[in-house]
Amino acid sequence: MKIVKCPGCGKPLAKKTTSGKYYCETESCPIIFVQRPHHFAIRKNVFKPSANLKVVRKIEQTPVQII
Repeated sequence: MKIVKCPGCGKPLAKKTTSGKYYCETESCPIIFVQRPHHFAIRKNVFKPSANLKVVRKIEQTPVQII
């Protein structure tokens, strides 16, 4: 099993469904979940409403680390 790190906070993401969604369990992180993190071209980051545009742009450019 591969562990995927959150592009927002760097902590491991938790996979709770089979639809390719990996959830961030860190309260202070602006990411809710990352869908399809293994495919950069079709990856989708879903953010909390409180995330500002500057943080969103920075995170979307950060590659997901798979360990």
